Parts: sequence; C-alpha cells; structure tokens
Amino acid sequence: MARWTMILCAAAVVLAAGCGGGDRLSKDAYQQELDSAILKIEQAFEGLGDSLQQVGSGSGSLDAVADEIGNIQEELNSAGDQLDGVTPPEDVEAAHTKLVDGMRALSDDLEEFKDAVDDGDKGAINEFATDAGSLDSVKKLEEASNDLKDKGYEVGTE
Repeated sequence: MARWTMILCAAAVVLAAGCGGGDRLSKDAYQQELDSAILKIEQAFEGLGDSLQQVGSGSGSLDAVADEIGNIQEELNSAGDQLDGVTPPEDVEAAHTKLVDGMRALSDDLEEFKDAVDDGDKGAINEFATDAGSLDSVKKLEEASNDLKDKGYEVGTE
C-alpha cells in the first residue's frame, strides 16, 4: 500500500509541476526538466535509427520507420508541453521559448518526412534527409541549445 501512496504522491507532484505559471525554477531544477524532456526525445531518435538500420539490412519495414517518426513527433510535443509548463530561470527565458517552439515546429516538419516514408517515396525521403539540417525548426533548436549551453546548461548527450 505504501508503494501506491508514493506513486500517487509522485504523480501529484508531476501534475502540479506541469500546470505552469508556477514559481520560477532554479538552475538545477530547470536542468532536471531539460534532462527529462530531452532524454525521451533522444530515445525516440534512437528507435528511428534502429528501424532505419533494419530497413538497410533488409529485415525492417518502412511502416516501422513511419511508426518511429510518429513516436518522435509525440515525444517532441510531449517535451514541448512539459517545458511549456514550467517557468525557467529568468536568464534563459528567451532560449526556453525558442526551445519549446523549436520542438513543436520540428514535430510539424517531420510530418512531411513521415508522409514520404508512408508513401515509399524514396525521392522525397532523400530530399528531406538532405535538407533536414536547413529546416527552420532545426536551426531554432540549435540556437536554443547553444544559448542554453552559453548559460552553463547541458543540453542532450554529446
């Protein structure tokens, strides 16, 4: 019974933190929020990498790749929502907003890639892969990451 009580308490804390508009987070608390949000995104991208390797080796399917892209979109939106629900330290407000906006924009941009994969359109897949680095959403995420790093935060795994 104590285990369930702890789980419910933890859930209440998470829900309360996710309601936004609360107290401004300390640098350490904000770093924890960043770590939590970004870890899930990184794991989703690893899943995509695994699916792409399987397709390359002939043992995977484009359907699985499309599913992984969908997972990335979900994690980007979830992370954006999570971070949008906190009040960052004042010195990183602009970077925080840019990060949240970039996550949501990348999720939207990935829809084109997912559609190309769903359709088996190799030309569109290759075009997206070639142009991905120049997407405004990717640039926005890179800028936010650099801004946060300049303020002493760790952003993702290196």
